[in-house]
Amino acid sequence: LNQIWNYNSNSAYIYNELIPTANNPHRMFSTAAINLVFTRQSLGIILRLALPVSVFLLIVGFSFWSDVDKRMDVTLQILLVVAALYLVIGQVIPFVGYFTLMDIFITVVFLLLSFTVGIHFITLLLIRNSEQYPISRFIN
Repeated sequence: LNQIWNYNSNSAYIYNELIPTANNPHRMFSTAAINLVFTRQSLGIILRLALPVSVFLLIVGFSFWSDVDKRMDVTLQILLVVAALYLVIGQVIPFVGYFTLMDIFITVVFLLLSFTVGIHFITLLLIRNSEQYPISRFIN
């Protein structure tokens, strides 16, 4: 059995349909129908992608308490790791023509990480400028 799909149920039936014509008033067609129900296991993609990405976001959140010079490196590395993980998982799951919940989740993660890179960059510039131009020079 495939580990991604669950087989739930099936049903099958045959029915006869009478379609009379001028030449043959007793014309009969038989139709067979089979209904198979499969469901996809969504827990696998959550464990393979959403859980690691959430842990990476937690690490980025903790990076706000790290050294200022290391913040940008950590966030950019996590951004690259998430992108690589998404590309690898994207090759395994089937492509569909619409945004799935996982695509929306990854898009929000990319936006959040990009925003965090911006915050770290601005913080780094402010700290470097304050060392170069101390504020006491402007107060006196």
